Amino acid sequence: MKLKLIKRTSDQNVFLCYFHEKTERWIIIQEFLSYLQDINYHENHQNIYNLLRNIKKEELNNLISFLTLYQHNANEISGLFLNDSDINLQLKDLIRKNQGENMFLPNTVYNNEFEEQPKKAYQLATSPSTNNFSLFESSTPTTPTITSGSTSSKRKPSFSLSPTISSTSSLDLEDKGFKNEFLRPTFFRDASLWEKHNVQVARGLLKENMPLVYYSIVFPYENIFPRLTFPLVKPSAGFYDHPFYYIGNPLTFIGDQETLSYPAFTKYLDFELEVGAILIKKIRNASYEEAKKAVGGYVLLNDFSDRTNQMNEMVKDRFGPYKCKSFGTSIGNVIVTPDEMEEYFTDKGMVGKVYVNGNKILQSEKTTMNKKNDPNSSYYTFDETIAYMSRCEALYPGEVIGSGTIPNLAGIETGVSLKEEDVVTLQMEPFGNLTNKIGKKEELKEWRRSKKNSETKSWLLTFLFYIVFFLSLLIGFFSYLPTKVETQYYNAPSPLYKSVYDVEAPVHFIHRSLKLPCNLKKQFQSPESVILRNGYIYSGLYDGTIRRIKLSGKTSRDLKFDDKIDLVVRTVLWKDENIPTLEECQKRDKEMEKQCGRVLQLKFDQKGNLYIADSTFGVLKVNSRSNEGIFINNSDIIANDLVVKRIAEISFANSIVLSHNDSILYVTSSSNKFGRYEHMSEILDGGANGAFYKINLLTGEVEKKLDNLHFANGVVQDGENIYIAETTRFRIVKYDLNSGNVSYISLDNLRCIPDNLSLTKEKNNSLLLIACAEPRLPFLELAYRYPFIGKFASKVLSVFDFIKLIRKKLGLAIQLDLTNGNIVKVIYDEKGDNFSKISEIVETQIVKSDKGEYILEECHSNCEEKEGFYLAGNVNPKYSLAVFPKYNTQLA
Repeated sequence: MKLKLIKRTSDQNVFLCYFHEKTERWIIIQEFLSYLQDINYHENHQNIYNLLRNIKKEELNNLISFLTLYQHNANEISGLFLNDSDINLQLKDLIRKNQGENMFLPNTVYNNEFEEQPKKAYQLATSPSTNNFSLFESSTPTTPTITSGSTSSKRKPSFSLSPTISSTSSLDLEDKGFKNEFLRPTFFRDASLWEKHNVQVARGLLKENMPLVYYSIVFPYENIFPRLTFPLVKPSAGFYDHPFYYIGNPLTFIGDQETLSYPAFTKYLDFELEVGAILIKKIRNASYEEAKKAVGGYVLLNDFSDRTNQMNEMVKDRFGPYKCKSFGTSIGNVIVTPDEMEEYFTDKGMVGKVYVNGNKILQSEKTTMNKKNDPNSSYYTFDETIAYMSRCEALYPGEVIGSGTIPNLAGIETGVSLKEEDVVTLQMEPFGNLTNKIGKKEELKEWRRSKKNSETKSWLLTFLFYIVFFLSLLIGFFSYLPTKVETQYYNAPSPLYKSVYDVEAPVHFIHRSLKLPCNLKKQFQSPESVILRNGYIYSGLYDGTIRRIKLSGKTSRDLKFDDKIDLVVRTVLWKDENIPTLEECQKRDKEMEKQCGRVLQLKFDQKGNLYIADSTFGVLKVNSRSNEGIFINNSDIIANDLVVKRIAEISFANSIVLSHNDSILYVTSSSNKFGRYEHMSEILDGGANGAFYKINLLTGEVEKKLDNLHFANGVVQDGENIYIAETTRFRIVKYDLNSGNVSYISLDNLRCIPDNLSLTKEKNNSLLLIACAEPRLPFLELAYRYPFIGKFASKVLSVFDFIKLIRKKLGLAIQLDLTNGNIVKVIYDEKGDNFSKISEIVETQIVKSDKGEYILEECHSNCEEKEGFYLAGNVNPKYSLAVFPKYNTQLA
């Protein structure tokens, strides 16, 4: 049953009404009983009729008294008021005949335009032809009224928020000399019973008051672990032990269609849709059954809140909410009895909506209060909450107990706030609408007699406190993340030199270079390895393809890249099925790299067969089905019947080198623990996870020759010796093929992180050219010296790539004399504008081809300095190929 109060404007007498669903009218109970007396009613419900008729009018129109009477006689009263078929027919007949005007009131809540009412309310509230809401003065509460005017004919209300369903002016509420009245609570306690709302409000308050903490800690955590709630925003342990509530101010309640002055002390005014329980009995130390019987009805509430100061009052001041909550609460006109409300608390559920200026901005999911095993139900029921409140404390009739906000129906949960002149409508069945207008800000006067001399904390100390707090949370968060990294202790030798200027060898400064044009760079991204053949530069790219581009010129000084890039082959074609498309492989994604492969080095044998080290697929061979090699008749034309075969499955295959007779292939494996897409984890791990293999190409036999290498990278052969770059130890390993002895050449303390290697001969001396992927990072040395730093850094790296912040843009390559281990040349680009973070560098020289054009060819011995160039490949996505001369005058 639905009830509401109205007040007669002539004498301020209050009358109680009930909603008659058959006629869709509000009926004044006192007039209804008089009508039954006039028609000499003697039917089915005579006993309850006689009981009601003998009650004094003051008690009959008292909401608490009537709710108490209804609780004991619910079936009888609803039977008489709502379910008597004869009475219902007579009431409908009265309306049809336009009679019984003193008894009927217009239905301003439940009609066919229920969804449109908030929009119409906003239009009426902002119409220039009507007055605004009556203003509720927070300093001196008065009885709010709805302003009215007059016309030349019959008096009509100048402003009414809720439109009626009838155009008959005699049914208008104010035409009858009445206005809506609301229950004025004797006391107000407001709980917070939904866990979900508590979490969402905590997030919202952090966004509003501590955005740095939210977006740097809470937001990343909850997006990485979407099923977990960040501990800081979860309710405290007390919430799961007993209901939370605060004491509100019953004297600042306002009713439907009234105006709330915008509190001048806030910048974020919020609404909250809640349900209020009305007590009709005095209880103390009640059980939940007794508490349930103490509730006589339910009403819709809007608990207006100041979000600017709420966090300070509840956390910083440690005194609970006071000004942020006590300035105003809105209460609806419609009271619903417990028997009707029960289905909304259980199976039917409650769905609330919020409109601002006529536009729906929020809608809740279906939520319940008494339903077990429902994730959308409140954590506590009303009866449990009221029973807890009554412990060692008396609760009295007329008190209102708030449920707390239904999830998703507060602005702070979604970032919505109210402004001056906004019209906000809360809507929920079975209560209807609760509409209020937000007025102007009030002017504030100085409240102090004189400003006190209070101690103020130093802003610097406060700032440091937040920094320490932030770092503590950050460290705690990352400490719980899992990692496979087990950083090994290693005290790296001090670098041989502090800077290139300390090297006792020529330093070749690079000031200019020839790079791929921008329109070609996208097709030739991240060339990890480079190899030259007949003027073409071949390279394996990030998308698992091998491509080539020609570099030539009419003279030795006008070298230019061709405007065409050829696709040679895709390494994924070694598989027979589940082959992704080229477009899919061009997504820079580690999952696609697992499917598409990643070429790290290429080598041609003397017959033109192409051997590949692929970090995903292992060692591959490409050749034509009908010819030797990949070319047609030793030309530059690539055969169209290429086939890709896997000759060895080796994890994280990195570099290869062919023996002089092409019968043996040597391969480095960087890690058996991490893939290439996790190479930074392998670097931070620093473990001996790498290996060196020998593959007999005639028999297919694979033999592990060396184990326990630290990120085995580039490899070259010089006679009976193999040289391997150990990236995470900043050194070059020498391996004797005959004896199997391992040693480190004298330079085991490189200033850089070595990548691929290339070899040339100069006057019978073997010169090793080392491509430096990075300068040696002090952070890595620190991580190896203190392994817990390396492990922690790997956890941070799983969330944020901080390494790119400490990398230095620098181009560096070092050439060693393998005879004595001395540095003989340094190739250096201090700003990294011409080449940077290279993965491979080879010596080349200009030669004249049979076609009369000048092209680049790799130089393996006694290279001419004057016609010499360096060719560098770069795995970094922002870079590609770079060609630069040994002498800066060589490029036009």
